[in-house]
Amino acid sequence: ALVAAAVYGAGMLASLPGLVARRPRWVWGSATVTSAVAMLLAAFLLHPALAPRRSAAYLIEAVPELRSDRPVVVVEMKVPSLTLYLDRIPGGVSRFGLERRMAEPDAPLFVIAEVDLSSIPAEARSRLREVGRQGKFVVFQESDGQLDGGRGAE
Repeated sequence: ALVAAAVYGAGMLASLPGLVARRPRWVWGSATVTSAVAMLLAAFLLHPALAPRRSAAYLIEAVPELRSDRPVVVVEMKVPSLTLYLDRIPGGVSRFGLERRMAEPDAPLFVIAEVDLSSIPAEARSRLREVGRQGKFVVFQESDGQLDGGRGAE
């Protein structure tokens, strides 16, 4: 935002001679060049800065366990790019259905947004172990001592 504001400020200053000389084409030309420069800066600066936080491509790079055949479950969010990069459809569950999903025997990986971690029920959160993270995404698996659902040998 600061870079774009600086570009538009410079464009405004560049259009002042046209405004004073009553040359609307100079003002329109300055506005056009300013907008083009702002768009190019956004494409070359903003996109690379935001992409690692928003795209699942960087998540799969950072957490190689996601490339395995284990099921992947997204908790409380939709991540369309995850389907593309996994080449399969991840499951989805609400934070209240997380414990029920953890009880299933297939040992999935859970993808949770970092801001949603505090809303996960405490008992379910205590059974999760972080595998990796990238940007706003955190990947968990059920902790090793609880993989059998806490039932142990009886």
